[in-house]
Amino acid sequence: MATPPRSNSGPVSMEKEHFQSVTSPRVNVYLQPGPQRKPNKKRKSTSSDNMAKTIKEFVDVHKEILKEKKKQEMEKIKLMKESIQLRRIELEAQCQFQSSHHPN
Repeated sequence: MATPPRSNSGPVSMEKEHFQSVTSPRVNVYLQPGPQRKPNKKRKSTSSDNMAKTIKEFVDVHKEILKEKKKQEMEKIKLMKESIQLRRIELEAQCQFQSSHHPN
């Protein structure tokens, strides 16, 4: 039996006491099945998990795109600097050529 008898009045009081303890409101709360979580079982992914995963993938791809754009911009700036240097050298050479062939 779940609870020992409080008095020695026999088996009738024992049954009555046991019945009262099982049906009392405090005990009933514990007898109702509640949400149970299985610790070893993998949790199913929810739509919010999928959304978070999708957002993370989007952010990662966006970061890669930004890196690539920055890399292309740096390459473009480098080529522009080289072009300006070559143009400067070309203009200096023209000036020297003209001044050497047409002295004033």
